[in-house]
Amino acid sequence: MQIKLSVPSKTFLFGEYLALRGGLCATLQTEPRFELHVKQGGEGRCEGIHPHSPAGQWVRQNSAQFAAWDMEFRDPHQGRGGFGASSAQFVMVYVAGHLMQTRPQDWSRSLGAEKVWRKFREVATVSEGEAQPSGADVVGQYVGGVSRFSFQPFQVKSQDWPFADLDFALLRTGKKISTHEHLKLLKDRPFHALVEPVNRLTESLKTHREELFLQAFKRLAQALEEESLLAEESREQLKILRARPEVLAAKGCGALGADTLLLLYRPQQRQAIEVLAEGMGLELVATRSDLSPGLQVNLDWLDLAQEGPSQRQEVAKGGVEYGV
Repeated sequence: MQIKLSVPSKTFLFGEYLALRGGLCATLQTEPRFELHVKQGGEGRCEGIHPHSPAGQWVRQNSAQFAAWDMEFRDPHQGRGGFGASSAQFVMVYVAGHLMQTRPQDWSRSLGAEKVWRKFREVATVSEGEAQPSGADVVGQYVGGVSRFSFQPFQVKSQDWPFADLDFALLRTGKKISTHEHLKLLKDRPFHALVEPVNRLTESLKTHREELFLQAFKRLAQALEEESLLAEESREQLKILRARPEVLAAKGCGALGADTLLLLYRPQQRQAIEVLAEGMGLELVATRSDLSPGLQVNLDWLDLAQEGPSQRQEVAKGGVEYGV
């Protein structure tokens, strides 16, 4: 049997800090997609996955299960980071291991976003004094699209981008910080100033109210700066971007907004945004047109006894789970 799994790239739209406490957040899942190629009859090779990553730890904890399979992780971002490679690895490795042990007719009822998230949280152990990762990226990549998420209680909703006259651009800065090290500084931070704008952003996604979304987005961007949750270089880049008439709003995404900037603009300004990004040395990675579905699984196996010489099955596991 051969299995190819894929999940989209992930970017936090808002709420990455509140998510650490179980609060509301939203992620954007876009092209390009990460892939995991799995082949039966191997020697337990695991290429492209660090042994101490969550996925690597899962493989080591379940080494007997993976012993006869070879796996190869393919990163379209080529190790430049910022778009969820580590969480993508875990989702795909966990699901691959599940498929190895489960009959195809049982997959739908035995898999789900909450189950994958809970396994990730078990594996993603942290040292004393550190904040545990929220797992929002794992959930977002599993369900795809625009994912709204919280885990107290566990809730997730996948939806399309709701604003017809508003587009987003994800820009790679080329700068990286260690999320692991950054989390060490956040153990006791309450993030009170972020709650109100995040709540309003969540409501705007539900109600498709563009004006409310823009207002709350700007307020959140301001609050992140006031709370010193923005890298200095990103602060300077955002200042330049916000001064341009084609940019309606802009903020940093993820840890200190260091590696990814998110711009909001009118669809007719796409070319101007491309020119602006190039001029600033920023890579345009994705826009609204690149929104991508969640986990997809492709199987290709040989089973002469039951199915004839060959059979191919497409499985898409994303979609909506629980309302938020």
